Amino acid sequence: MKRQITGLHAADHCAADQIPDGIFLVRVRGAKFHRHAHKSYYSLTLAILEPGRFSGRVISSRLYCSPKAL
Repeated sequence: MKRQITGLHAADHCAADQIPDGIFLVRVRGAKFHRHAHKSYYSLTLAILEPGRFSGRVISSRLYCSPKAL
């Protein structure tokens, strides 16, 4: 399954401490559902496994569940 995580695609490719846009193998460290009247979402915490140079870094983001977002 491929998903574009909001905020990840906007990373500066020149900065050494930033994670660039691309395809990563990740492990889900946590997922929590937040119910709101208009914008329910999952709060995700992902740990990068591959590529090796980013291994161990963590990405946190939201996955919205509205019909438009899905």
